[in-house]
Amino acid sequence: MSETRIFDGAHLRAYLSHPDRSKLYVTFDHRKVGARDFAVYAPSKQALKNGFAHLKITTCQNDWYLNDDTQDLQRILTGLGQRYDSVHIMGFSMGAYGGFRFAKALNATSLVAVSPQFSVDPAMVPFDHRYRADIKGLDHSMGNLLSVPHDQLRGLILTDPFHKLDFMHATMLQMVYPNMDIVRLSFGDHPAGLVLRQGGGFAQLQKQAFRNDPEALEIIHAYRAARRSSRRYWTTRRNALKTRWPALAAQAQENLDKLEAQTGNAG
Repeated sequence: MSETRIFDGAHLRAYLSHPDRSKLYVTFDHRKVGARDFAVYAPSKQALKNGFAHLKITTCQNDWYLNDDTQDLQRILTGLGQRYDSVHIMGFSMGAYGGFRFAKALNATSLVAVSPQFSVDPAMVPFDHRYRADIKGLDHSMGNLLSVPHDQLRGLILTDPFHKLDFMHATMLQMVYPNMDIVRLSFGDHPAGLVLRQGGGFAQLQKQAFRNDPEALEIIHAYRAARRSSRRYWTTRRNALKTRWPALAAQAQENLDKLEAQTGNAG
C-alpha cells in the first residue's frame, strides 16, 4: 500500500495514502475521552475505492489541533493542498473543527462537518463549558477561525437543533462560512451523525463528502430511515420533550419499549 507519514510531530501526525491521485479526501481524529496517544492509522477504504488519496491528521490528545506543531503542520498542508484538483474534508466534533481550522491551508473544496465547534476559547464561546478540562493551557490565538478565512468553502454542517450548544456553534460557523448549509438532524444529540453511523448510513455521509458540492437531502432521507430503529434517537427525543411535551415523550418511550421487545424476541 502506498502510505507515507508526511508529518511526524510530538503532538500531531499526518498520514497520506496514494498521494499520486488527483483528488484528496481528508479526515481528522474526533475527541476521545482520556486520549493520551496517537491512534493507529487505517486508510479510508471507500475513499481509495472512489479514486481519492487519503490524508489522515491525528492528534495525541484532545487539544483541538492547537499545540506546538500547529503552525508547522499548516505549512506542510499549504503546499500539499495545491497539488490536487479538489480537496474534500469530513470530520466529527473536534475533528470537524479541525476541518475548518485547516480548510484554508488545504485549499479545501468542500467539508462535511458533524457537530463541530466554532471555538473552544472561553472568551469566544463563554456559554460552552463542556471542554474546559481539555483546553487548559491551549494557545487560543492559533484557533481563531476568523484568522484563517476560507470564504469559498462549501458543504454541510450537521447538527441537532435541540442540542442548544451544538446549534449555537453551527449558527456561528455559518456566519463565517456563508456557503456552508446547516442540516438539522433532530434528536441526533452529539455528535449528530452517530444515529446515521449506527443505522448503516455512514456511507451516505461519505458519499456527500466526496462531492464538490455536498447535498443535504440524501443525508436527511438516510437519517429518517436510521432513526426508526435507533435507541439513541428515541432516548434523546424522550429526554428532550418530557418537560414541555410529555405526550410526545411518552410516544418516544413506547417506541423504545418496542425496540427492546424486538431485541428480546430476536435473542
